[in-house]
Amino acid sequence: MYFGDPAHLKQEWPRIKETLNLLLTRCDNSGFLNPGQKEFGQNWLFIDWVDQEKWTSLQILWWWTQQCRYQLAKRAGDTQTADRWQNDSKTLKTNLIKKAWNNNKKVWLGNPEFPDRMSRHANFLAIVSGLATKDQFAGVRKMLATDEISSVGTPYMAGFENMALARLGDVQYMLNRVKDYWGGMLGQGATTFWEAYNPNQQGKEKYSFYGRPYAKSLCHAWSAGPAAFLPSEIFGLLPLKTDGDVFQ
Repeated sequence: MYFGDPAHLKQEWPRIKETLNLLLTRCDNSGFLNPGQKEFGQNWLFIDWVDQEKWTSLQILWWWTQQCRYQLAKRAGDTQTADRWQNDSKTLKTNLIKKAWNNNKKVWLGNPEFPDRMSRHANFLAIVSGLATKDQFAGVRKMLATDEISSVGTPYMAGFENMALARLGDVQYMLNRVKDYWGGMLGQGATTFWEAYNPNQQGKEKYSFYGRPYAKSLCHAWSAGPAAFLPSEIFGLLPLKTDGDVFQ
C-alpha cells in the first residue's frame, strides 16, 4: 500500500506463501496458532516486555496476518490462495470471538483460561487490527482508560495502544498520553526514543535493560510510534486504495 512495487511482490510471493502455509500447519482445528507445539519450544511467548496473558493477543496478531496475506494474494493474482485463506480467516474470527470475547465484561480476555487476568494488548490489538466490531468499542475504551490494568512495556506497543485510543474517539486522551510518555523521554534528555521507558526509573536505573546496566537501546526505531500514528490518526494520512501502480 505504501510502495506499490508489484515486481518485488511477484519475486517474493513464493517465499511469502511458503512461510504462511508453514504457519498454518501450526494451527489446531479451530484455526488457533498453537505456541505449545514442540517446534516452538518451551520459551516465553514474547509480544511485549510485560508479564501478562498473551494467548489472545497472539491469535489477534495471527488473524491480522491473515487479513494481510489475503490482500497480498489478491494483489499477486493468486485468487485461489486468496479465497482459501479468506475462508480460514473467517473461521478463526468466529472462533476467536466465541472464545476470547467476554460479553459480560465487554472486553477481550488475555487468555480465556484465566478470565480474571485482563490484558491491554488483546484489547487495543483488536481495535487496530480491525477485529473488534463497533458494538465492542465502548467496553474496550473503558478498559483502556483504567489504570488498574498493567501498562504496556515498550514504546513500540504504546504506539499501537495510542492508535487504538484515537480510533475509539479518545483523541485528546491519546495526545495527553503521548505528551506524558514520549515527552517524558524528552524531559529526561533523550534526543532519540528509547527501547523502553518507565517514568519511575531515575539515575542509572533508567538505562538498564535485560538485567544489565546500560543495556537499553537509546536510539530505537521501533519506539518512534508518533511519527507513524500522529499523521495517520490525527491528519488521516493513509493510502486508501491502489489502482495498478497508481495510488489514489
